[in-house]
Amino acid sequence: MLLNRFLFTLLLFWFSGNGQADDSIENYINGQMNNFVGVPLLQASEKVFGSAPPEFNQYIKGLEDTFGRYEEHSIVLVKKISNRSNYIYIEMNLEKGAAYLKLLVYKEKNAQWRINLATVDKVPENVINDLDLLNCK
Repeated sequence: MLLNRFLFTLLLFWFSGNGQADDSIENYINGQMNNFVGVPLLQASEKVFGSAPPEFNQYIKGLEDTFGRYEEHSIVLVKKISNRSNYIYIEMNLEKGAAYLKLLVYKEKNAQWRINLATVDKVPENVINDLDLLNCK
């Protein structure tokens, strides 16, 4: 059973680009996350994600009220969808807790990365659908 699970996870990583990001994606994500340093989460999220529905903005404000300001982030997993699209899973460390981001990024024809969709939540299961992916190194 454990061997089957390991082989399935290995196969899944192989089909998802081995969980590796190319340097340009990592540089783009790190650059975007630098917008969160030293400013309120809502202000940074508007700069990074553009205009968002009021519910998203309200959630971001509540997140900062509960967990405080941004401190650092780590890219947990990159799941390749195609040559131009990737899901990026990020753990965002705040002063009093963590939040989890799932970004759908795509590469435009001019080779620039853009965020197409963002999901954020305090509960990892609400953002990262298959947590077993994270337990396998």
